[in-house]
Amino acid sequence: MARLKSSRPTTAVVVIAHDPTPQLGTLLLAAGATCLAQSVAVVDILSAVHQSAQGERVFVGIDGRRPRGHGGTQTLTRREVEVFRHLSNGARQSVIAFEMGISVETVRSHAKSIYRKLGVQNGQQLIGRELSGSSDRGMA
Repeated sequence: MARLKSSRPTTAVVVIAHDPTPQLGTLLLAAGATCLAQSVAVVDILSAVHQSAQGERVFVGIDGRRPRGHGGTQTLTRREVEVFRHLSNGARQSVIAFEMGISVETVRSHAKSIYRKLGVQNGQQLIGRELSGSSDRGMA
């Protein structure tokens, strides 16, 4: 997702999943994608596609409701996506700093921003997560 967004920043991504969890929706929104349950009405899918084409991001779960607090303003930056990938693999902040060639304080700053945007308390809650949701069994 990060490579697509960096090479084609105006490309909108809409993911239609069988039963997307709020966590998956949050991760996809943070990565800059829209996420919809496949059971939503066709008119809602078309509306989401139009909104995505205008730069907005939405999450509509299986119940058809759009949870509060989800919006396009919470997308991760390119560097935050890089830090996220390291954190989700369980890397320590000092190792991330070394591998990325940045200071530990910069990693901490990115991590705090990631936690806030994704609604988690610490890096342990990111381990094993993916921004794209591609490993999720519910993906269509």
